Amino acid sequence: MCRPQSSEPISAPTRVINVGPSDGSRTPFLQDSSGEVHEWVTLSHRWGTVQPLRTTLKTLASHQAALPMETLPRLFQDAIFITRKMKYQYLWIDSLCIIQDSTADWSYEISRMESIFKYCSFMISAEFCHDSTESIFPSSVDLNYLQQACHVTKDGNGGTIAACSSDVRSTANRACGVLRSRAWVLQEDVLSPRTLTWKPHQLLWDCRRITRSEAEPSGRLISLAEKIWRSSAALKLVSLPQEMLHTLKQQQKYHTNFYEPMALWYTMLENFCSRQITVKADSLPAISGIAKEIRKHTGYNYYAGLWAQDLHNGLLWSTHGVESCRITRPSWSWAAMGNGIRINPAPLVLLDVRFEFLRPIANVVSVEVTNGGHDEFGLVTSGKLQLQGPCKNMSSCKQATIKLPSREQMMFSNDDVSPKRHKIYQGTICCWLDCCPWKELDSSSAAAELSNRGIVFIQIAAVDQTRNDVFNSMTAYHQERFEETRAGKTWALILEPAGDNMIEYRRLGIARISDELADGWDTQTVIII
Repeated sequence: MCRPQSSEPISAPTRVINVGPSDGSRTPFLQDSSGEVHEWVTLSHRWGTVQPLRTTLKTLASHQAALPMETLPRLFQDAIFITRKMKYQYLWIDSLCIIQDSTADWSYEISRMESIFKYCSFMISAEFCHDSTESIFPSSVDLNYLQQACHVTKDGNGGTIAACSSDVRSTANRACGVLRSRAWVLQEDVLSPRTLTWKPHQLLWDCRRITRSEAEPSGRLISLAEKIWRSSAALKLVSLPQEMLHTLKQQQKYHTNFYEPMALWYTMLENFCSRQITVKADSLPAISGIAKEIRKHTGYNYYAGLWAQDLHNGLLWSTHGVESCRITRPSWSWAAMGNGIRINPAPLVLLDVRFEFLRPIANVVSVEVTNGGHDEFGLVTSGKLQLQGPCKNMSSCKQATIKLPSREQMMFSNDDVSPKRHKIYQGTICCWLDCCPWKELDSSSAAAELSNRGIVFIQIAAVDQTRNDVFNSMTAYHQERFEETRAGKTWALILEPAGDNMIEYRRLGIARISDELADGWDTQTVIII
């Protein structure tokens, strides 16, 4: 399952590090692949505050001549050592294989990240290294081993058995290092067919179907629960062909939507948004490789992190009470918020025990996106979304109608107060703002402030209750709670005028509308930038 499919064209990275023979008799150097490289190893690492050795326009020629081991940071030396010991000749390290001060080269190579990691032989994950100056190999192992001499009477062989508590090993196995908090690393982890991860207490192996460790060297198939929450062996499934995903789904004992490409996308997107990124505008390039895999599965059209064929669902992303405002455009994309915050990527992520479907209300007239380079999955500089649907000015609503969950509720929310689970009371429109500048105001004061700013609601979609089903195993208590949250099935965007013309708007948040308030709205056309 981890091998490239015969129908897939494999393109090597533009440049690789030739590590030479396994005995280290030749100095490594930077080499143009020129179609001659068919197998390579990748390194996933954190740059940190100490800039790693980099290839620039000035150093390109010297790096192509030689990369002496003594000039390389310790982590890079370790990666070359591992590559040699595993009998591979070529290694890809981003800071050395991409010309860092060439915008054209950086943009081109970033657009090829999908193939660089997807078709590598395996990835070395330096999960616990804060930067390239640290060694991937732990200097000491803080485990209490019991050692016992052993002797085989039959053939006279002898040795020593060392053992430690499996509980200690399992705890160490679950520990996550600094690398897992970085946004760029997610797609490296997901796309790579195989990953070797060095942890302080043991070595781990992940591929698209199995995980092994020193604590469990025989390996085991990954459970569905682990697939949902782990980012490596779990979500690597997205790189499988669609027919393989379908086969895996058919083999499951319980019905699950996890093997659906869009379910994988929203699961990864929620994980991705919570991770840190150094350059805020890099959010879309940093997940572009995963997006390309999703397009292969679905054929959907991609616009600034959203999919045209699932736009009504994707537009209704929500944040958890962040105070910072958008860092880029377009405002209707989750990418405008940057990374390092908690985002619900869509109302329907398709992983729940219930099956819900959204019935589109607004009509998508047009979508226009301007990219910062040649890659439609990369940097976006602007975008316009034209919608036609039922609209209503907030100023025409009774002030008591508008409800805003408190900032504390949104920041520390559980299922009861998140937009998807919140109970919508009769005669109310509940609003979740992307940013919360009114943290000192109560709900009524904030509503009054918003009403004076020309805020508009536009209905986007509603839960189609005629296509709803619930597992028979759901308890009566959960069925009752589920029924409570079904009221207020209409979802809307909250828009603020972007200028005096009252034609172009910026997204301000999302809302859920009590059922009896959703009728009688005037149809209008709005442009969201």
